Amino acid sequence: MRVGLYARVSTERQHERGTVGSQLALLRAAAEADGHEVIEEFVDDGYSGARLDRPALDQLRDAVEAGVLDGVCCACVSIASRAPTPTRY
Repeated sequence: MRVGLYARVSTERQHERGTVGSQLALLRAAAEADGHEVIEEFVDDGYSGARLDRPALDQLRDAVEAGVLDGVCCACVSIASRAPTPTRY
């Protein structure tokens, strides 16, 4: 399956602790373990999960709509949005 990885941190403190890097490492490992092909990584650094108009999330939606991706992986459902959604689909 062709997947996109989505990572986000909303605070400077999270950014300093390297959570985007650790999220991406976790997602890469999970995608590899599941036999998925990672097409692109989408990162929104410093954007609140309460907002749905985030640059990388918009690009991710466009890629899904264009049929470039079969699925998306994110480390935690709250990373993508505040609405309950599956972690991988």
